[in-house]
Amino acid sequence: YVCDNLTSYEQPYPLIHALDREDGQLSNPSPEHFLPLLYVMGAWDRKEVVSIPIDGIESGSLSMLSVQVG
Repeated sequence: YVCDNLTSYEQPYPLIHALDREDGQLSNPSPEHFLPLLYVMGAWDRKEVVSIPIDGIESGSLSMLSVQVG
């Protein structure tokens, strides 16, 4: 869901409500690891390239997503 909606132009921005979704509650039981992504995407001017250099699961349980702007 996050990767699919990262560069969305929809209003309201879909990731604002990502933690309200069932899978969002399972993956982020508290928001402190997710909220910095909203700051980064809020600063994005939609002209720079957005890429995801890291997206995967380590050791069968640790999920990590890194977003690069520019």
